Amino acid sequence: LRRTQAWQMLLDVDASELELHDVEAFLQRELQQYAREEDPLVRANLAINLAFAKLRLGHDLREDLNTADQALTVIDVAGTGRAGLLVAWSRILRGRAALLRGELDLASAGCRLPNRANSWPHLATESLSCTAQVERQRGNVRAARATLARALSVHTALSGDAIAQPITLGP
Repeated sequence: LRRTQAWQMLLDVDASELELHDVEAFLQRELQQYAREEDPLVRANLAINLAFAKLRLGHDLREDLNTADQALTVIDVAGTGRAGLLVAWSRILRGRAALLRGELDLASAGCRLPNRANSWPHLATESLSCTAQVERQRGNVRAARATLARALSVHTALSGDAIAQPITLGP
């Protein structure tokens, strides 16, 4: 339950810095307590969530993403299962971090839409949003707007599916 709460807090755009620091500390403890010989998917998931917390706080997340990558080396990550999802999240977080550093080519590569994006709408939305930010920083406003419109469309469909009714963003 605590891990789910931590993930929900990371997704909350209104989460305070204090709340994010609490999540970061919790995830660090969880990752340290989780023995390397246990389920590599859980270890990778914890490391990716910790990296996401660090990204939200402006901290360096490379070590945590490397931990996730190491855990995932023992698993077939090519499919649409959880391992493939974690690999895609790791790549997009690397893209987001590159975006913050102003490394737009690396950000563009990291933020690209996953191969099976329609299987993972949350991830597709994150990917498209990141790509829109890359385009905006490159000065390509038209591409940024079009990509953001796609992200909002996926988000709208995702939100409506979650409560079994359509939801529109904005007035």
